[in-house]
Amino acid sequence: MFGTIIKFTFGIIVGGIAGIAAASLLTPKSGEEIREDIRSSFDEIKLDYELGKQKKREDLEADLKHRWGE
Repeated sequence: MFGTIIKFTFGIIVGGIAGIAAASLLTPKSGEEIREDIRSSFDEIKLDYELGKQKKREDLEADLKHRWGE
């Protein structure tokens, strides 16, 4: 189960990086616009990761409470 979470998180990160690279190579923007897009995309990826991590923690805590009968 933990390996699945790591693989999923790794997939999100690699996909985000690939998306950023593709977008920066295929869009006719200035360097500053591309850098801002990359920063924005990275911030979105980081936020998605944090939200996913928090959701997983809540799910695990709820499962533990259920198993302990609380």
